Amino acid sequence: MWCLALLTLASCSTQKNTWASRSFHQMKTKYNIHYNGQIAFDEGLEAISEAHEDDYSAILPLYPVSNHEAAQAAASQMDRTIEKCRKCIKLHSIKTKPKKINHQKRRNDPKYKAWLEQEEFNNQMGNAWLLLAQAEFHKGDFLGSISTFNHIARHYAYDKDMVAQCQLWAARAYAEMGWLYEAEDVLSKVQEEDLSRNNAPLYAAVSADILMKTDRYKEAIPFIKIALPNESRNGYRPRFQYVLGQLYQLQNDHSSARYAYEKVLKMQPDSEMDFNTRLQLAQLADNTATAVKLLTKMAKQDKNKDRLDQIYGTLGDIFLAKKDTANALEYYAKGIESSTKNGANKAAVLITAGDIYYQQRNYTKASPCYKEATQILSVQHDDYKRIQRRSETLDALVVEASTVQLQDSLQRLATLSEAEQLKVVEKIIADLIKAEEEEAERAAQAEREAMNNSGPRSVNTSNMLGGAGSGEWYFYNPQLMRSGQQTFRQQWGNRTLEDNWRRISKAATSSYMDETDMADSESTNDSIPADSAATVVPVETDNHKPEFYLQQIPKTEADFARSNEQIANALYNMVYIYRDEVEDQALSDDTFHEFCRRFPNDPRLKDLYYMQYLTALRNNQPAVAEQYKADILRLFPESQEAYIVSQPDYFDRLRRMAIEQDSIYESTYNAYRQSQYNTVKTNKQYVEDTYPLSPLMPRFLFLNAISVAKTNGQEAFIGELRDMVSRYPDNELAAMAKDMLALMGQGAESQQGGEMASLQERRETLPAVAEEQQDTVVSFSPATDEASYVLLVLPRDEKQLNTILYEVALFNFSQFMIKDFDLKQIPMFTTGQSALQVSGFANMSEAIWYEKMIEKNADLMQVLKDNGAMCVCITHSNFDLIGKHFTLEEYLEWAQ
Repeated sequence: MWCLALLTLASCSTQKNTWASRSFHQMKTKYNIHYNGQIAFDEGLEAISEAHEDDYSAILPLYPVSNHEAAQAAASQMDRTIEKCRKCIKLHSIKTKPKKINHQKRRNDPKYKAWLEQEEFNNQMGNAWLLLAQAEFHKGDFLGSISTFNHIARHYAYDKDMVAQCQLWAARAYAEMGWLYEAEDVLSKVQEEDLSRNNAPLYAAVSADILMKTDRYKEAIPFIKIALPNESRNGYRPRFQYVLGQLYQLQNDHSSARYAYEKVLKMQPDSEMDFNTRLQLAQLADNTATAVKLLTKMAKQDKNKDRLDQIYGTLGDIFLAKKDTANALEYYAKGIESSTKNGANKAAVLITAGDIYYQQRNYTKASPCYKEATQILSVQHDDYKRIQRRSETLDALVVEASTVQLQDSLQRLATLSEAEQLKVVEKIIADLIKAEEEEAERAAQAEREAMNNSGPRSVNTSNMLGGAGSGEWYFYNPQLMRSGQQTFRQQWGNRTLEDNWRRISKAATSSYMDETDMADSESTNDSIPADSAATVVPVETDNHKPEFYLQQIPKTEADFARSNEQIANALYNMVYIYRDEVEDQALSDDTFHEFCRRFPNDPRLKDLYYMQYLTALRNNQPAVAEQYKADILRLFPESQEAYIVSQPDYFDRLRRMAIEQDSIYESTYNAYRQSQYNTVKTNKQYVEDTYPLSPLMPRFLFLNAISVAKTNGQEAFIGELRDMVSRYPDNELAAMAKDMLALMGQGAESQQGGEMASLQERRETLPAVAEEQQDTVVSFSPATDEASYVLLVLPRDEKQLNTILYEVALFNFSQFMIKDFDLKQIPMFTTGQSALQVSGFANMSEAIWYEKMIEKNADLMQVLKDNGAMCVCITHSNFDLIGKHFTLEEYLEWAQ
């Protein structure tokens, strides 16, 4: 007994490499720690499968872990597996070399020599390492798993099968991260003959997975067929078989697809896959009538009541394949209406219906389909970006079209008698009440079903928290926020963020010609005279009362003018939406002609004619382009557009402009920096004459304005800035120009005193008792890491202060195109002094840097010298003490 105990204790040490120690640690590894880790790993795989929800409207992934959100469901099980594997490696790894054998025969045996050279002598440790890396992979830590697989491949280089397995798993990990080039590169290095017979199908499965991720579905088919037999019946074999059927169906090989789907049913898949397999078999039926009969029967079965969107969607697909879009749309509408879950299947039906409407140019019906689909799809969906773009485009289009429809309807109502108007409004209210009653009944029915199916009601917060399982608050979930924004726009239209936004006349109601609801909105009574404010008629906000609708009907000329303005703006926007976003040139042309017919005096006509001219040139329609050219020359002979189209070589000039403009601007800017102002003016005039539509034109005008300021004075400078702002109001430099004009205006106002002087006077007249109540001694602060100012202090003289303001503003805007410095005049800074405060410095060092920049500018320094100005750098806290507790001279003495 004692001998057995001593033998057992001796074999527990990993510092000895004997047959007994190896056997002991191999047994503990395989049947204890590794076994428990494998159980947790299998539970994790089951958790991933349960968390993953397949989208049968698309090609299924071969492995559920490709849904990375589902992988998070197995985090705890995989962490346990990782913990077990690391414990196993720590406690049972044998790296000690065995004692040398004296037998000559053993020492000369190549296999024995190779065994002696290996790093690990526990033959079960490789399985522990591999399980560790696979757990990291299924946890979603793909990059970490790649590092582990590479580590295993390096330390088990003598085991070709192990190395090949690691390469295949690393390739899968790269593919899951979307690094497809790296995945294919690693896969190409795998030697298939190095894999053992049991692991050979793994190569086929990984190859198929990567090929499918690169959309090479036809090439993936033979690899799936090879991998199928290796998958267990209760594991991924039904999934692989279903995917094989999908790929055959994608290749229009219907007979092979039917055979594959029939084999899926024989494997007894889960209920969801069974249902979708039967749907696919029905869709592949040779006889349409048989398929419709089968699917209609499935729709009547109570067990399929939550799958009606799939059934009707499949029926729609069958008719769509037969080019019967009318019946297809009818079944798609049934599928959308009968859907009980906002899932991928409903989204697929919405997208297909939306695409049909879009192709039919029925954008009003396509818009809600795309809009609802974007609220269901995840941002990772392959088709999400296309659907989102169309939804946003059509949403804007529908808003504009609804505006035209509404205003036209209101204007038609205005031509009727009051009795006729009231009759139409009562019909709208009756339809509204009927629709509300139907909606209430549907909601009550849904509530009753929910009560029957899931017991007592509970508050559903999943949407407010970002959807099922996401755990995100509403405002952290972009998908839900888009949904809310679209719903808001649908009811209220595009509203500016402002006070009392609901009370502004922007009603978005439907045409009285339509038998639909009118959206809830408010409108002010614009016909009330300005002098009758005391008798303002209250605005009716209840859309169940006739007054709500009657108050929106235009009555006065001003009302009709505003209505026509809304129609004109909407039509103008629709021309560009149809052309640039929807890319429907025919409807863009129709809307253009409608705009011309209804608003022949609108100043935007020349823009539209020029756009039509360019579009015709782009579409290689020279005859149409010539017609628009003639119209522009006839209708707008003095416009810049007329000048452009009249130049026979204008487009050659455009090509030359793209080459020349940058070099001309660079030389112009250098000329400005060297104070060669006449050169700046000459270059600006050349570009204006030769390339009037150059995108750099605002920059030339800005440099020209500053050059004019240097040579012709302030009045000429203001004129040039105003010209630039009027010509390019939306350009980034226009904002600078507006700031400079505001500063010039501020200088003019300051001559008459004003707000700044009043503020300073208020500071000087603060109650003296505030100082008496302070318990601490006030002193200047040596801290420099706070907001700071540069003060240009000069004798109190309004004219001199305006001169300094003008010169410093010019200096700032010409030298610091990016940095934004604010200027503030202080006409009464201290006794007998005024000052210009330059702010925008984060600390004292920035203010000192700015002071040195001023000192380098000889022109500005001369102006400051001539006006007796002194430059002072000061922090915000010290600035607040000037005039209250200390004089400027005391600060200067302290600062020295």
